Amino acid sequence: MNLGKNSVLFVFSLYNPPNVLLNFEFFETCRNYILGGDLNARTKQIGCVGENENGIMLERIINE
Repeated sequence: MNLGKNSVLFVFSLYNPPNVLLNFEFFETCRNYILGGDLNARTKQIGCVGENENGIMLERIINE
């Protein structure tokens, strides 16, 4: 999406198979984005009972 005045917003839908670590470099390619999809990420920060590596990475992305 081009928001004008040199502002761009990327919208992604991502499927990440179970037990496959998210590729963090994907998230570093742009700063303004909305991410939706099945990330197979569990973290207490978003209400899950347990956590996994993808959830910890997602927390890091959310908090940055």
